[in-house]
Amino acid sequence: MKRFLKVTALFLLPIALLYLLFGIVLLNSRELAPLDDVVAAAMDGSLQRYGSAYHENIQAFKYRTAVQKQAKLLVLGTSRSMQLRAAFFSEPSFFNAGGGARDIYDYERFLRAMPEQSRPDTVVLVLDQNMFNETWCAENATQELQLMDIPVKKDALLRVGASYGNRKFSLLDNLRSKPGVYGLAAAGRGSGFSADGSYHYGEVAEKSLDEPEALFADTMRDIDFSRARFAWGEAPSERALEATRSLLAFCEEAGIDVVGILPPFAPSVAQKMADSGHYGYLAQLPDALEELFAEYGKKCYNYGSVEGTTAVQYLDGYHGGDEVYATLLLDLAARPSAISGQINTAEIHNLLETPHSNPRVLP
Repeated sequence: MKRFLKVTALFLLPIALLYLLFGIVLLNSRELAPLDDVVAAAMDGSLQRYGSAYHENIQAFKYRTAVQKQAKLLVLGTSRSMQLRAAFFSEPSFFNAGGGARDIYDYERFLRAMPEQSRPDTVVLVLDQNMFNETWCAENATQELQLMDIPVKKDALLRVGASYGNRKFSLLDNLRSKPGVYGLAAAGRGSGFSADGSYHYGEVAEKSLDEPEALFADTMRDIDFSRARFAWGEAPSERALEATRSLLAFCEEAGIDVVGILPPFAPSVAQKMADSGHYGYLAQLPDALEELFAEYGKKCYNYGSVEGTTAVQYLDGYHGGDEVYATLLLDLAARPSAISGQINTAEIHNLLETPHSNPRVLP
């Protein structure tokens, strides 16, 4: 019996030591750091990257930071707005709250929830087209903002082990804390948020640079089979348009200036949707929003296709990289809007002209 126990102990010892190392990684990557610590780092400028692998609450991070920053210029949207960064604007008080909205109702909820003194002077509303698809709207409507801390999952150590087995991080590279880095996704893959709220894709942005269309496969299948955000639709959702009207009315009441943007698709994705004949709502949506915004004296611009961009500048067919959004802003700067005078065109040109090897990532 003793011999059996010794053999068992010897067998389990390497596994126990490995999971001890996983525990060290979990702690030193600051994966378990309270969200308020991350917000504090964003406020004092020490935050280099925040990307949690297992208990990230993006909406809470963006809301709490936006409230404390009291930015005069705020970007609000989903993950499709996250490439708009502070360097693109001349307004020094900027924050990207991309991820603060999950559906069309969250925009107003987010702004209403902010204390009056924290609300922006100007908000850039990046409005995902699928939010105006009646099928998607009916199936994905949320009830309230998610602003509480997400508790650490009991299986966190097992998740670290699975991530290590899937080669998502290097053990040796993550045994020590990295200054200003919070979360294992940020520490292991370089993906996460900067202090200005913009997002860096890290290693993800390096994939399939030679064959970028390979990354669009899931998106193309979703178009073929009317799935998820690519569900077919003939006309813009009336309930979504009414929610937008309510949002604009609130902004007018609160004294918040507004500009709306419909975000870009990769050229082949936009073309496939147009050729399918199943996306009538996409053709009608720009005019519907332009008329709605005009009722409040505001502008909404359609950037569903950004001229001059190519497949390699996109990550999955509907998330544009840095160059896409830099190009979009150069066009927007020449148009009348609430932010035209706040777009730093000189810096954008400088970034685009600075040599860089990856067209999805600007210096």
